Order: sequence, then C-alpha cells, then structure tokens
Amino acid sequence: MPAVAIVSIVAAALTIVVLAAYLIVLAVLLRRVNARLRVLAATLREVAASTGPVATTVEEIETELERLRGAFGRFPVLEAAEPSPADGAR
Repeated sequence: MPAVAIVSIVAAALTIVVLAAYLIVLAVLLRRVNARLRVLAATLREVAASTGPVATTVEEIETELERLRGAFGRFPVLEAAEPSPADGAR
C-alpha cells in the first residue's frame, strides 16, 4: 500500500474522531442548557402563579379598607386647631 493511501486513511480517521468528539461535547452542552432552561421555565411558572391573582388581592385590600373606614367613622372628626400667633411668626 503506498504511503499516500496510508496518510489519507489516517487523516480521514483523525477527521472522524475529531468530529465525533466535537459532537459529543456539543451534546453534553445542549443537555446542560436544556436542564437550565427547564429550571428557568419552572421558576417563571412559579412567578406567574404567585403574581396572577392580583385582582382578587386588590379586592381583598379594598374590602379591608372599607371595613376600617367604617370602624374609624364612628369616632368624631377632630378639627385642626387654629395656628397660634407664635407658630405663624416663623
């Protein structure tokens, strides 16, 4: 077998090995990216779920505020005292 044929076979084999190694590294990286994206998607779903019912929370706050207004409405409103001349001279 001539030397050129041997060199060609070795070069082809080396090219196949390098491409296989590259594809294996790429597959490992894609699995890592996939795992991180799954964690990110799960986190985003949790955030969406915890911020979703804003309207009901606002309605609960408004209800509590109305209840407090009713409770404080039972007390007479104190009017502000007129400022004394010493206070107005500042």
